[in-house]
Amino acid sequence: MMGFGIPGDLPIKNSGLIKTQTQKKWIAYRQMMEREDGKSLTEIFCPSSKDVLVVGGMHFYKYPGNIRYRELLESKIDDYVNAVTVGEKIRITTGVLDSIVASGGRFLVRDKNGWWTAANEHSARTKVSNAFRDLHKAQKANQNRRRIKCDTHKFAAIAQYDSCHK
Repeated sequence: MMGFGIPGDLPIKNSGLIKTQTQKKWIAYRQMMEREDGKSLTEIFCPSSKDVLVVGGMHFYKYPGNIRYRELLESKIDDYVNAVTVGEKIRITTGVLDSIVASGGRFLVRDKNGWWTAANEHSARTKVSNAFRDLHKAQKANQNRRRIKCDTHKFAAIAQYDSCHK
């Protein structure tokens, strides 16, 4: 079937029925490709596991490319936070994007029709800098929670000591 452009591994539900929603989308993609008559499409039907999918919510949180992206952000967060100039921050965010591309990945966003498309460099860099900001806030919040929990335990121990020795 691959010779006719039909994938051999059709998406099948546990009941054995074909997942028609995905199949209909695949057919629409093939029709779009045929209409373009050899032109390069910017739309992407199936992102690779190295791609970073920029979508709100938790649905793509465990996507392999997004996991690698978060690990990359965590490895560079100290450099980003300690960067003094905007130029340094741009260099760090561009380095993150370059690492994704060097590993064979792309920074993908959904277009108005629901297809994946590659993000332009400016919007991708903005997304990365926002992710650095959010990661830094989350790290500070975790530190504060640990400090407060530690202080609460110290206070409780002091209060218990005082009540026992009165």
